[in-house]
Amino acid sequence: MGEQLGFARSGGAGRAALRVGTRGAERVVEKDFSASSRLFRWTAGFLMAHREAVAYRRLAGVAGVPRLLERRLPDGLVLSLLDARPAAEARGALEQRFFSSLLALLERLRERGVLHGDVMRNALVTGEGDAALVDFGASFVIPRLLLPAARPLLSLAGRYDARFAARLKERLAPHLVTPGDEAVLRTPLPFEGVVRGGERLLHAATSRVARG
Repeated sequence: MGEQLGFARSGGAGRAALRVGTRGAERVVEKDFSASSRLFRWTAGFLMAHREAVAYRRLAGVAGVPRLLERRLPDGLVLSLLDARPAAEARGALEQRFFSSLLALLERLRERGVLHGDVMRNALVTGEGDAALVDFGASFVIPRLLLPAARPLLSLAGRYDARFAARLKERLAPHLVTPGDEAVLRTPLPFEGVVRGGERLLHAATSRVARG
């Protein structure tokens, strides 16, 4: 990868290891599940890395999303390193600009047919106060040929994205919550129970493979 700068996160038990380094003049991050079991690396790890790679290729050129530089088998990715920090670290200091840009970024993802799948834990804030997103391992990319038929799904996904943004605001910047945000949080969404059940099932399955 070039000059090795060290670990950003050591990984293990199904959690990806992150190593920060340089490639030429560019800072990059290398991500894989090398600290996890071989079974996890060739199953869930391979699937998550594949999903991420497909998503990054579809989102090439979208600001606020890492660029895919290399895909390494079975479960490795080399990505551009965003100049941003986790939004949770800016708790209480986030401004409305962040949440507006998060909604705009999620809309750009939907325009490309990409659903992130784990916005709450993977939203970053840049030095300028804009939103960025990382970790597309739980993402869903709609095949291009199916995009016209998937418009109703993408419209529903937009409502879920608005819910995620409002929930993140409620958690990290409650002083910014508006009556409109409160209405978004209160309004039931179609298939909400199915979505929550799917999230729990995915978490349980991933944890079981990781322990193996």
